[in-house]
Amino acid sequence: MTKSNGTLLDFAFRDMARGGKAVGYTNISLLFQRYWLAPEHQGLGLMAKALKMMLYHVSLIEVGKRKFNPHAFIGNCDSRKALENVRFSVQEDMDGTVVKDGKEIPRWVCRLYLTDEDVVRWDEEIHKATPIPLVVL
Repeated sequence: MTKSNGTLLDFAFRDMARGGKAVGYTNISLLFQRYWLAPEHQGLGLMAKALKMMLYHVSLIEVGKRKFNPHAFIGNCDSRKALENVRFSVQEDMDGTVVKDGKEIPRWVCRLYLTDEDVVRWDEEIHKATPIPLVVL
């Protein structure tokens, strides 16, 4: 998925207290959604906030998309938890595998439909919450 000008929808977040060092990443595309956060920043709610900011940005500012189906590799409970913290739900009837490094890896498929109420609530959360200096998209 790209912006109207063809630019990919990739988001990095940086620790501005460390000279802008990248500590996390998320993207969205028609084929894959990937996200990563440095271990020392995990468990602080940063990924959930970054995912909300990205979904808000994509759904309102960029392309108007409201249905999202990311996946998490089975066994990667931290990734699944990050998605569930944003209100994604695992679709038990949708399964599959992803080929990574030549190996088939089973995955959980999740789903979220952003409603107008979600957008309003997230707008308030994103813009009125105490800023986290770490998260810069």
